[in-house]
Amino acid sequence: MSLSANKSDYLRAFDKHYRAYCDWKETGHKDTKSMVIFYCVECGLKYLYMHHLRIYRVKDANEEISSILNSHNLLAILKELRMSKYSFPCIKTSHNENVSLREYHQMRRYCIEAKTPKDYKLIDDYDKKLYSIVQWINEERQGL
Repeated sequence: MSLSANKSDYLRAFDKHYRAYCDWKETGHKDTKSMVIFYCVECGLKYLYMHHLRIYRVKDANEEISSILNSHNLLAILKELRMSKYSFPCIKTSHNENVSLREYHQMRRYCIEAKTPKDYKLIDDYDKKLYSIVQWINEERQGL
């Protein structure tokens, strides 16, 4: 079951996650910082998507839109917002599993190690791209 969040909830969560990310001290674990930026982007994108659709509550959306809003599929929301310039190659884990952006928050939440130095570099690339999406979200908010 998904909890009911509305547009204001997503915006508030985006701002709080963004502040937590920006105020991060090096004493915190990098996995957790990555998870925070992922959730920051997720909330910001959902806020923008709902704003563009002129809906306030997820339960007011049709089934297709509700499915997107109730997922962690950031690429689908980026596509809907016509911002699909980002690519996120799969990261291989120490368990030999491929992790896409959709599962990235789980990898970071459970502190699953990457398999190779190349995969660790992909983690850094993911976080940099997620941060650039945060910057884009903030720019979009300025124009609303």
